[in-house]
Amino acid sequence: MSDLTYLVGRVVSARKMSLPESMRLSRGWHAFPVVPHSAPTLLHWDSTSELPLNERPRLRLSVALASQEDILLEAISLANGRVIARFDIRHAHAFQPFEVLLSAQAARDILTEGLGLRLVQGDAPLWLLHDPDSDAEPALMPHVLISTSSDRLQAFRYRLNSLASLQPFGWQAGCVLDGLLDMAEAGLLESDLALRTLRAHFAHFFDSDGNLDYEDDSGRPQNGINGTAYTLPFAVLVRTQPDHPALKVAIRFWHEARAVSSVVQDGNVISAEESYTTAYPMAQIGVLRNEPSLVAMALEQLRARRPLFTGDSLALSLHSDGTRTFINWARAAAWYLLGLVRTLAIVPNPPADLREAFAQAAQWAVRRQNKQGVWHAFVDAPEVQPDNGSSAGIAAALALGVKAGLLSSAMREPAVRAAQALSAALTPDGFLTGVAQADKGNEALQRDDYRVISQFGMGLLAQLYAALT
Repeated sequence: MSDLTYLVGRVVSARKMSLPESMRLSRGWHAFPVVPHSAPTLLHWDSTSELPLNERPRLRLSVALASQEDILLEAISLANGRVIARFDIRHAHAFQPFEVLLSAQAARDILTEGLGLRLVQGDAPLWLLHDPDSDAEPALMPHVLISTSSDRLQAFRYRLNSLASLQPFGWQAGCVLDGLLDMAEAGLLESDLALRTLRAHFAHFFDSDGNLDYEDDSGRPQNGINGTAYTLPFAVLVRTQPDHPALKVAIRFWHEARAVSSVVQDGNVISAEESYTTAYPMAQIGVLRNEPSLVAMALEQLRARRPLFTGDSLALSLHSDGTRTFINWARAAAWYLLGLVRTLAIVPNPPADLREAFAQAAQWAVRRQNKQGVWHAFVDAPEVQPDNGSSAGIAAALALGVKAGLLSSAMREPAVRAAQALSAALTPDGFLTGVAQADKGNEALQRDDYRVISQFGMGLLAQLYAALT
């Protein structure tokens, strides 16, 4: 047995039903439902070997279709009906794994008896990834993880450089794609293997002719750009496939959006997220394709978002009536800082006003880093649990700023402290824990202490590791 063993379960009994209308699975993946008010879905395991346990086993299930509900899922013993594990699943996104630590005896019971899955909270079927052909990514299948010992940083590199890090197209995928390419360029991943993984990820988003063909973050098929958050992946696409036909689609989207409101934004709201998801890929395409007008437009987007930062607070959103929302949200800080630093690091002669804006926001963030080296989900609210995903993004921006000569070398130390704290939050097989859920539950979910595994957080951590190299 290797240091990490995925013992994958097979679904032997599940309610036969169609996917929800207008939704589909990402190409090449399969799923099974757990249905409310129905007989449990049954899984069996073929392995009954003795388990050498240095760490507690983990039971994992991964979501196939996004859910907008707060779900409670129970795993029950088939022998006596006792509850073996409970999964708290709130506003989950596709490809998101959920895990429960098991006792050694519970793991043995699952492997010998199998288990049943039943919904005790939730009104709609929960669709989970399955592997009927035994050739899918095991880390995302129903499995018991057995760990005897592991190098967690090495495991992180393996997990990132695989389909286990796949995310829905848009900002989530963009975080992972940036991290993959950054680590390859920093020599932390073998370049050829990383490029192969990048191509495998992009194959989920484009058809064979290079046309967009993906599922949005609600599982609905799309063949166009569905908002500003969906343009982040084009920053890596242009770096790896500079002649890809879809780049023209992104450029057209930006020009059409700018014609409506003079600034590229969704509706009547300017968002800090667009600093990273819009200005940065816009600048990257402009630089690599030698289109100065795109570079100028990217700088324009950054300047339009300067009012989000007042010097003592930073907002995610600025509404047309002047209302600022999600004040001091750590993820907004990550987006604002990453967009500034990644754009300024690649444009010729980065303007002084934006350099100053980045430096001021970076100093503001460092003052709010906690003693453990990370940031609370709302950076001025120590009563709220830290968010490891946003912490990775903020720290990555600091390290990138030092590397690009935009910040003093002293600003590297906070990034190093964050990397050390976040490395301790990796699972034995390299997933990042302690991430605040993707923001479909509005501010209440972000202020809650609910934390998850989420691969976009791994992408941000990969950016941090690469920037510190």
